[in-house]
Order: sequence, then structure tokens, then C-alpha cells
Amino acid sequence: MSLTVRISIREDNDPRYMNLDSSTLGRVNAYVRAEMSDANIHQWYALFERILALAGFDEAVIIDGACCSAFNETRPPHLVKETISRNGLLDLLPVSHQPSLSNRL
Repeated sequence: MSLTVRISIREDNDPRYMNLDSSTLGRVNAYVRAEMSDANIHQWYALFERILALAGFDEAVIIDGACCSAFNETRPPHLVKETISRNGLLDLLPVSHQPSLSNRL
């Protein structure tokens, strides 16, 4: 099966499209086309990250959004713990800032 993702991001005054505040975004006309038939989850997230960047989101905001989506109270705690452990995410924090996962989740 072939799966091609096509996304167009544009800013204009056409009422058929979402009107974005040009003072915060500027004029944007972008088109993304990607063949995603054999894409893995990391490639999908890379595509979404690129789309968010084209829409004017700052890299720090994209990272924050991804973390909030992945690590929130609606996720099963055991999956959050496994993901944090498997990806060595606590190693990114100084020891003094590392929480005890057994106490928090």
C-alpha cells in the first residue's frame, strides 16, 4: 500500500482557511509531501516536527509539546517509567534534579 502525506500551510485572507495573526507568524506558504508507506514512528515524528516548524513554532515549544503529550497524567504510569528508563531520559538531568520515579508515578 502506498501512503503519501501532503500538507499545505498557507496564510491568506481567504475565509475558507484558518486565519493566523500575521504579526506572530509572518507570511507562510509551505507545501510538504512525503512518502510514508514504510516510515517508522521516528520518521512520522520527524515529519510532524518539520510541519510544526514550518507553521512557525519554535524548537523549544515543539520539544515542550512533545514532552507534554508523551508524559502526562493520562498515560499509564508503567509505560511512562519504561519509556524514561529505556531512553535514558533521567541521565539528561543533573543528579540533584532527578526525581525518584517510584515515588512520583
